[in-house]
Amino acid sequence: MSDPQRNLVLTYATVDQLAEHVTAAQLDKLADSDAARYIREATQLVRTATKNDMYDVTPAGVPTDPILADALAIATCIQVREWIRNDINPLAGAAGLTPTVASASTNGSSVSYISTEQAVARARLLTELTDTARTKLRSAGLASAMVARR
Repeated sequence: MSDPQRNLVLTYATVDQLAEHVTAAQLDKLADSDAARYIREATQLVRTATKNDMYDVTPAGVPTDPILADALAIATCIQVREWIRNDINPLAGAAGLTPTVASASTNGSSVSYISTEQAVARARLLTELTDTARTKLRSAGLASAMVARR
């Protein structure tokens, strides 16, 4: 007999929790149901950052310690907020990184885009947690590079 919990996708935050960390205008930028999908993507980055951490979990995979559960939720929401703020669609991968216009001219028909360094930083947001999200995890004792021992 299969375990119904195994079929659930682990997420560390809810859309309601995300709404506490973004503005209504930012949330409105997302298409219907994309907020939950962004949360799932961000959860994967948080899970990767905390893969060496040991803590007790509920049957749903969320830490039993409310402080740890809160830190994971907040870090997840921070990551989603940064994706929205930087117009990054994590569901599209690298294709979701649209060039950002730095300046434009009308008569000369000239358009310039952000620097390579900025483009690299935006691309990094697809595969790595923001510094703010990582700091939130570390302040709760998570996301260490060391393997935890019991």
